[in-house]
Amino acid sequence: MNQILRLTIALGLLNLSLVVWAEVPGSINYQGRLTDLNGAPLVNETNNAADGQIDLTFRLYDALTGGTEVWGQTNFDVAVYNGLFSELLSGLNETNVPASGQVSRWLEIEVVNNGVTNILSPRKEMVSVAYALQAGNAATLAGSNVAGIVAAASNALTPVVTALQGATNALNLATNALQAGISDLAGATNYLDGQVVLLEAAANNLQLEVGALQDATNALNLATNALQDQITALSGLAITNAQDPLILSNGVVIWDYDTNDFFLTGAAHIVDKWVDITGDIMSGSLTMSNSTAIWGTNIINSQAITDGTIVEGDIADNAVTGAKIAADTIMNDDISLTAAIVGTKVVAADTTTRGTVELATDGENAANVVVQGNDGRLSNARAPSGTAGGDLTGTYPDPQIAAGVIMNADVNASADIAGS
Repeated sequence: MNQILRLTIALGLLNLSLVVWAEVPGSINYQGRLTDLNGAPLVNETNNAADGQIDLTFRLYDALTGGTEVWGQTNFDVAVYNGLFSELLSGLNETNVPASGQVSRWLEIEVVNNGVTNILSPRKEMVSVAYALQAGNAATLAGSNVAGIVAAASNALTPVVTALQGATNALNLATNALQAGISDLAGATNYLDGQVVLLEAAANNLQLEVGALQDATNALNLATNALQDQITALSGLAITNAQDPLILSNGVVIWDYDTNDFFLTGAAHIVDKWVDITGDIMSGSLTMSNSTAIWGTNIINSQAITDGTIVEGDIADNAVTGAKIAADTIMNDDISLTAAIVGTKVVAADTTTRGTVELATDGENAANVVVQGNDGRLSNARAPSGTAGGDLTGTYPDPQIAAGVIMNADVNASADIAGS
């Protein structure tokens, strides 16, 4: 185990270099020999021989020590024969190993053998080989003349490119714009079932004509980056995977593509009814802030209000008048048995037209009778008057017993009757 912990590396490099990525594959063939400090080859204790399998991790840094890792790769079960190995380092490109600007990179190797990890030090700097240096020189031309390059009279390209895929005066390098004198665009054709791309040479505009926006006419002007006034139809237009909110009419309507919801902002007005894309029905829920107002005729009807959601605190004092209640809409079931309806709430003229009033007994009188006779609970109780009848004679309030109405049987045997 002590031998493994004291590993060093003897390097044999093939094509370990800064490369020109446009011409050279982004891989490096890396060879090395693992030994101890005495030069003895690595021994893998699994088979107790100089040959075995190890794990190697390669990392590129932008500094000899510390720095930032710009690339990494781990190769498992690397074959080792007498300490020698050969591996392909892949995924190298212009980003992690720049071929220009004299950027240096240092390679660090981590060895895992029989569960023991060793990081070899110091890191090895990657250097250029002959062909890479020549490629770097060729990238700049180094002032040399190259066959096949035809110089213009002024030894430079003129601002106007005179031939571009069959076009005449097609591109102006000075203004970075298409020229008005373009006479032909070779290879022009129809795209995607009728989406014709046309060039309007007179105005230097490239326009999408019929078919480009689902039956729209002259819909998009690339010169002004704006929709044209002459759009006649957008039937079937769909919004798919939008990356920004869709804003219409100066910020009035916004479509949130994350939640697929529409929002109204600013001075947004809804006329007559809610409208969705399938008809005149509003679907889903409407959430409004305290400052939101809805006005109009018959905007909210009773079917739009959930039962039990309006409580006493939601209605202002004197807000509900007779004009706001439709005739015959309040039934017996709508009035609580414990409702405190005072006399001032009942119109006197209507008392004779509301049918029979059912009264409950007070516990002392017959059913449907509150008080009877000369009951003192009546605020207007008075003594009876008029002619007496039955066994009485005379008038109220002092009638007399009529003559001959009291018989022997009516008199108790023990009654103390004086005189005759």
